[in-house]
Amino acid sequence: MNIKKPQETELYGEVSKINGNGRFTIRCTDGKERLGIVRGKLRKRMWVNNGSIVLVDAWEFQDDKCDIMQKFTNDQVNKMLQKKLIDKSLESSENALPQ
Repeated sequence: MNIKKPQETELYGEVSKINGNGRFTIRCTDGKERLGIVRGKLRKRMWVNNGSIVLVDAWEFQDDKCDIMQKFTNDQVNKMLQKKLIDKSLESSENALPQ
């Protein structure tokens, strides 16, 4: 089970609101809220829910928008928490995992 680490403009984030039409409000690890858009290639292959942990690529020309690159499973989120790749505050109460 590979966990993709963020590159230069990539961040981890949590979906805080579903806006419809493949658009989501995402709370990123840098403290900003961005409008996340599911990439065209993944549009019908990846189902994103409220509270999902995702990897996003922030747009360089519009800092308030980003592309959703990958959605992480609960097992991957647990490993990321153990390795301290994401902060516990990113994990919402809706997506709380058993300890």
